[in-house]
Amino acid sequence: MKRTFVLTTFLLLILTTVGAQSIWDKAHLAQVKEGLGQAAYAAAYRSLIREADRQLTQTPLSVMMKEKTAVSGDKHDYLSLSRYFWPDPTKKDGLPYVSRDGVSNPELEKLDRPKLALMAGGVTTLSLAWYFSGDEKYAQKAVEMLKRLKTFFNLKQSLLEGKIRCIRNLE
Repeated sequence: MKRTFVLTTFLLLILTTVGAQSIWDKAHLAQVKEGLGQAAYAAAYRSLIREADRQLTQTPLSVMMKEKTAVSGDKHDYLSLSRYFWPDPTKKDGLPYVSRDGVSNPELEKLDRPKLALMAGGVTTLSLAWYFSGDEKYAQKAVEMLKRLKTFFNLKQSLLEGKIRCIRNLE
């Protein structure tokens, strides 16, 4: 409980301006970095470094690692669903999907969006670890993960031609 509180406090302090794009205020980050000697910050910093060290050993993710295939029939295509859309229970094939306001479709967890979020979270963690520690290994891994976005999406020109329309799997 204490660890969760400290980490939450740390994140709230440094990420007060964060949107979904993980944007930080440089001056605020510098203030936090100066305060790493304080007990609460030090504990959060150790947690950050533990997670960054774990990220160093993660294997690359890919769109090929999902259970389902996009409507295009090509597993290379990124596949995600609108969070609140479910198969229509009144139709054998479930199409078109119908909205269930406020109820997340658990099918999302079997598709590409969670893996992309894990990759983005890993880059964020590694970037913060580099900033606060100065250890280049974290920056190198973050850059490697960003470069692997090409691998994640299997970005081969022949695979992408004409398939952008299949990114969203609602018909």
